[in-house]
Amino acid sequence: MAHEVETMTWTGKKPWHGLGVEGSADRTPVEILMDAGLAWETAKVPLYYEQNGLQLPSPASGLIRTSDAKYLDTVSGDWEPVQNIDAVDFLDPFFDAGIISMETAGSLKGGQNVFFLGKMKEQFEVVNGDVTQAFLLFTNFHKYGFSTDIRLTPIRVECNNMLTMALRGSNKQAVKVTHRAKFDTERVQAVVAESIGKLSEYEAQAKHLAAKRYDRDSLREYFAKVYPAAASAKGANDNLSRVALQAIDAVDRQPGARFAEGSWYQAYNAVTYISDHVQGRTAENRLYSSWYGPNQVRKLSSLKLALDYADKSPDLLAA
Repeated sequence: MAHEVETMTWTGKKPWHGLGVEGSADRTPVEILMDAGLAWETAKVPLYYEQNGLQLPSPASGLIRTSDAKYLDTVSGDWEPVQNIDAVDFLDPFFDAGIISMETAGSLKGGQNVFFLGKMKEQFEVVNGDVTQAFLLFTNFHKYGFSTDIRLTPIRVECNNMLTMALRGSNKQAVKVTHRAKFDTERVQAVVAESIGKLSEYEAQAKHLAAKRYDRDSLREYFAKVYPAAASAKGANDNLSRVALQAIDAVDRQPGARFAEGSWYQAYNAVTYISDHVQGRTAENRLYSSWYGPNQVRKLSSLKLALDYADKSPDLLAA
């Protein structure tokens, strides 16, 4: 399989995936753009097709990277490119105000996905000593059918398990910016500023999970739903899938297992641990899937399912 990471840089503690090259701390968005090799632009070029010996213009356009003429995708005629520097313009006020510090940036999928990850001030403890840190993930997709996307990404410090959540503003819509209009930096900044408080919603959910006890039957049922077994891929234990069995084993063995032992928070984090550190053949595959692929969807659905089970479970500290 082709590598997911084209170029990448990071700051601070080496990330769990170990991808990219280290850069100095306190870099500005512009500096991290340069260090990550993202100082390039895209442009639309005309496409043509041949019919009866004639070369005719296509209603579609080609999207290329102007620095090396790399073909990125085929887009519609009204598709508006969003340049990587637009992400820098978006992030600058948050950086200048000390709301975020730049951590990671890079190019994935041969330039089709460009991302910037900023560390925010906000963090919380689910239980004493178990810290979750907030990050802001800005993704500029140079690919038809994908909108520019800004997400809140809580990361559990103990084990580097991450969850990407769509930010929501007062209009209750996820912060996604279509390529059929010019990128309005100020409007999106205002929505994101209103949305940062969404972390408190996840904090309340995590603490609720940490306060509720699972029993073994419910735990097995939970993982059977998160990782349903295909007829050809069942484990030897009660027809659970191989990954479900891995998750059950991870409940007590994952980093941070000592926090809120026996709780639905511990069970849910087994899913995020498996997604971020076990599944996939390479660290690149796991990173991409956790942020944009099937594992990102699974994390969100498994969180909702864990909350459903927690609602019907006894308190962890009950006799």
